[in-house]
Amino acid sequence: MRRVAALIGVLAGLAAAPAAAQADVLYAAGVDKVLYELSLQNGQVVKTVGPIGKELTGNPRCRLVHGDFFAMSSSAEGFDKGTPGRQFDAVLVDIDHSPRKLLHPRHAALYEPEGLARLAGHLRPGGVFALWSNDPPDDAFEGVLAGVFAISNTHVVTFDDWRGDHEASNTVYVGVKADRPID
Repeated sequence: MRRVAALIGVLAGLAAAPAAAQADVLYAAGVDKVLYELSLQNGQVVKTVGPIGKELTGNPRCRLVHGDFFAMSSSAEGFDKGTPGRQFDAVLVDIDHSPRKLLHPRHAALYEPEGLARLAGHLRPGGVFALWSNDPPDDAFEGVLAGVFAISNTHVVTFDDWRGDHEASNTVYVGVKADRPID
């Protein structure tokens, strides 16, 4: 079976190169305006402006999908307009600062049980959802994640900040869909 991943969000473009090395097909879904360091015009890439833009657009396994991630994740059609209902092996998200610090109030629904359950519907059995957060672990969101996914984990990732003068840390939430339906 082919491995298919969907990357969503501002920094997901940085994860695209390693993900493209692992996935047979890579979707940069929910591209809204100029995310993924690409310039879009009428839904078509017209100019790559970032260091990985050419790598993504030149990779025949990578397809950019222009749309509203939040609407796509809550719809039955999902992230692939050409194959409505398509399921993915991984959905990797980096949009909001955290499940509580949102870029827009309408994003809040994703981080509730119903929103995550709808997103999980776009994963194949055993599929992985990962969410990058700029904040320390959030107990309430960990509970929501555990209620939706068969397996859930939270990882604190420590790294040198961009200036190199101190360590910074972010949180990665991971949920794994059950291998088979849970009755």
